[in-house]
Amino acid sequence: MDRHDWHRVYDDPDSVLGRRLRTVRARIAEALDAAPPGGIKAVSVCAGQGHDLLGVLAAHPRRADVRARLVELDPRNAAEARRRGRARAATASRS
Repeated sequence: MDRHDWHRVYDDPDSVLGRRLRTVRARIAEALDAAPPGGIKAVSVCAGQGHDLLGVLAAHPRRADVRARLVELDPRNAAEARRRGRARAATASRS
């Protein structure tokens, strides 16, 4: 199985993985909403391309409070997650 290409299924919101991603993002947002004021540390193991955590942080009001570490073995997925994270940081610094 190609772990990089496998993530394309997330692009289809009606796929099993697309529905799973919505559920996971909702739980992440709930956890951020419930966290006490101040810094939040997040660790995502088997992070893939970061669709879940980075997807939530892109628009969450607590995004500036979060310091995240994404752990991924596949170098292509890690590179994509890194790219997404940098894009998110650049967007956040402009707002």
